[in-house]
Amino acid sequence: MVTYINRYKDEISFEKVKEDVIQMSGGKYSRVGFKDDAPKEQYTMVDPSGGPYIAEHTNMGCISKEWSGDIVDYITIEGEEVSVYNLHLKVKETTKSSKENNMK
Repeated sequence: MVTYINRYKDEISFEKVKEDVIQMSGGKYSRVGFKDDAPKEQYTMVDPSGGPYIAEHTNMGCISKEWSGDIVDYITIEGEEVSVYNLHLKVKETTKSSKENNMK
């Protein structure tokens, strides 16, 4: 788990809960953005009051060096908790090819 202290001194927590999902939680208020043509449960950005701003194409290496290269594909809300977001990651090309090689 990684804790990010934003400019309002709120603790925003990030935890990799699956290979392709980092869960973000914390902060009192957030705003989200979405595309008109996307499913209503998929968001393109989340911006907790005080930061950090996370959007599609964000390299999560900005939060933890360990996640460098983990790129946000889309964002969903976790259950009924509006302040808990799942950052769904694009599958890395190296991960895809190693999985394909293991299947041969």
